[in-house]
Amino acid sequence: MNEFILDDGRRLCYREDGAGEPLVLLHGWSMSSAVFQEVMRMLAADYRVLAPDLAGHGVSEPARPGFGLDDLAADIEAWLAALGFGKINLLGWSLGGQVALRMVVRKRVAVTKLVLVAATPLFISGGDWEHGLPPTQVRAMDRQMQRHYEQSMGEFFRLMFEDEKVGSERYREILRFAVRDGSLPTREVARQGLKILGRTDLRPLLAGIDLPVLVHYGRLDLITEPAACRFLAEQIPGAVEASWEGVGHAPFLSRPDDSVRLWREFLQ
Repeated sequence: MNEFILDDGRRLCYREDGAGEPLVLLHGWSMSSAVFQEVMRMLAADYRVLAPDLAGHGVSEPARPGFGLDDLAADIEAWLAALGFGKINLLGWSLGGQVALRMVVRKRVAVTKLVLVAATPLFISGGDWEHGLPPTQVRAMDRQMQRHYEQSMGEFFRLMFEDEKVGSERYREILRFAVRDGSLPTREVARQGLKILGRTDLRPLLAGIDLPVLVHYGRLDLITEPAACRFLAEQIPGAVEASWEGVGHAPFLSRPDDSVRLWREFLQ
């Protein structure tokens, strides 16, 4: 792992592989850059691939209490500015997709192309939005984390692959490199991340996105509703949609070869 020290003294850690045009990968809630280890090796033949641990995830140090989506984005922007990239390609998975969308809108970093994997503009349903988890379910997740944190994190990870035909040997392999090679955030960081998901509504920003975007998701996703991903593809001008049958919340873990092939074709 590499380290970068932010202006406030916190440590941001990241993985890096390959050479060439930079491609930055942002992980999802309660996970770390470890989830990308497999696809990073595959992408490294064509790109300089960088995957940071978001604040408080993996081995990056937490932000101040009450941190929000813009704080997560600002950390990544400061790190990329220090690396001196003129332009990057950006991929965000789940919560990482929301961070990526904020970065594109903030325009502190020049993004050439954007890939959104299992991302949603609004995680919780309510009002005029039906394509999210019910607030009662999210509150139940929070209560479960307070009582039985590690158990609830394990249940969340299994939910990513619910109803998929992922063999037991492959599942154990994914668990080894994607979870055990990383580090769980603290209970407090995970709960704050859940609050970010609960209060973030990116729908008003989508029509103003003016770069090539790929929206990639599985139709068996039980965490990000597939209808939310379709909404992204419909609302972002010119977005390309790739929806896969028989795949859940993490297409790049279920079908890594196909995912890398899809991303390469889009990024070329």
